[in-house]
Amino acid sequence: MRRFLSVSFILAILCMVPTPGLAHVPFEGLNDLYNGLLHPVVVPAHLLLIIGAGLFLGKQGSGIVPPSLLIFSLFTGAGLLATLFSIKGGGEKSLLALAAITGLLTAVNFKIPMVLCLLVAALTGFLIGLDSAQDVLVGRAKWFSLLGSGLGNCLLFLYPLAYTDYFGDKNWQQLGVRIVGTRVAASAILVLALALQPALS
Repeated sequence: MRRFLSVSFILAILCMVPTPGLAHVPFEGLNDLYNGLLHPVVVPAHLLLIIGAGLFLGKQGSGIVPPSLLIFSLFTGAGLLATLFSIKGGGEKSLLALAAITGLLTAVNFKIPMVLCLLVAALTGFLIGLDSAQDVLVGRAKWFSLLGSGLGNCLLFLYPLAYTDYFGDKNWQQLGVRIVGTRVAASAILVLALALQPALS
């Protein structure tokens, strides 16, 4: 019994040994392209912004969907290219702030002109692209990771955009979209408040 307690105590101590916490770290065992593809799914700020902006733009009407996807894709690519020159964006806080705004606008069913829709798509894509670099990767691995991130971001953005547009004439599904918008906004605001807490205290 004493030996069991000793071994348990040692294992408990070993479990509490801290490991370095790194953001945007690739998954072990996956190649660089797949790491990039999965990157937007595992970064909460990216996921919230993609869902929030996709729902918001999808609610603007069918005519907005194709140009929004095109602009988002182009500006995501521009943001990813900028990371190769070590250009940094606003980071997680700017992504969360934009996610909160688009989520709230979705919830209140706010309509904006097409030019502003394209601006939202461009800003969303560029900010996500700038924040997609995985700093531990270099050379060829970094290129493939960024290529995967670009593809993953565009595919992920397509889902809320197309879903919201598809159910555009069905009132009860649109109510569901607005509810999801409130959840995106609430989640983004909570995470943003936690991120800003050290600066405010």
